[in-house]
Amino acid sequence: MIIYLSSSDVNFLIKNFEGYSFIQHFKKAQGVGEFVVKDSYRTGKYQIDLTFNEMEKVKEALGTLLLEKGVGNNSEINAVGYKIENLIDQFNNE
Repeated sequence: MIIYLSSSDVNFLIKNFEGYSFIQHFKKAQGVGEFVVKDSYRTGKYQIDLTFNEMEKVKEALGTLLLEKGVGNNSEINAVGYKIENLIDQFNNE
């Protein structure tokens, strides 16, 4: 399954899930560089190819991170939580 993520999303995932096996795909995408359409149109996104199981692991890890860092003391979603929710939505749409 292929997903397209912005540079900031890829950096966020790498920073927060360094020990996870699926991170190799995000690092590889950074090494390849930005996805370009028809050899000239920059997309501003990286193309990441993941298996279904890896997609599920990413969503599970994001859900755990949401509980750990995405909710403030007042039990409201904070800025990090909104970022995580956005990423979960992107992985769910694939």
